[in-house]
Amino acid sequence: MLVEKLKKMLDESSYDVVITNKLTGCGRGHDRYTQGMILPDQMRILIKDGLSPEERTKTLIHELIHESHPDWDEEAVEKNTQTLFESLNDEDKGYFMFYAQEAAHTQTNLTWQPSLWFTPEN
Repeated sequence: MLVEKLKKMLDESSYDVVITNKLTGCGRGHDRYTQGMILPDQMRILIKDGLSPEERTKTLIHELIHESHPDWDEEAVEKNTQTLFESLNDEDKGYFMFYAQEAAHTQTNLTWQPSLWFTPEN
């Protein structure tokens, strides 16, 4: 399942997730609509500052899908991002939101702890 593959990537990698307003100059084809990019050689995932928590989370998922499926074109990546995001349960959504949170701005080698982010409704 794709969600488990992406979670494993975050758990086992040392990617830094960086919230930034500087997505230019990274040597990639980007424009003003770019919301993020993954730089595997630098072990960084850049997410545009100023996005809502939901947009940051979708962008993180989008960039991880690029890394896990380099053969997919942008349309396939976007379609799978939307489908996956809409199918996430609360715990999985909280997992990705944790890594895409704005407060830390840069997260290095974080450890996901569901008990801190997910409280089942009674």
